[in-house]
Amino acid sequence: MTTETDIVGQFGPEAGTPEILSALQHLIKLHALSTEDLYIKWEQFSYQKHDSNSNLSQSNLEQFKNFLQTQV
Repeated sequence: MTTETDIVGQFGPEAGTPEILSALQHLIKLHALSTEDLYIKWEQFSYQKHDSNSNLSQSNLEQFKNFLQTQV
């Protein structure tokens, strides 16, 4: 099971908020990814948006979910 500290360690302190943390844990379970693999996909998503400093907002997470779904 992915712990909060694993997620916050990869994504940074903004991933510690309950809404963001819950969404990331859901994506890890849904896509059967490790925390590191999800973070790599987040970096790919950010790169495609041409924004290397994408913040973990609800809006960006919704776009990220769509990004993951298109990769399936």
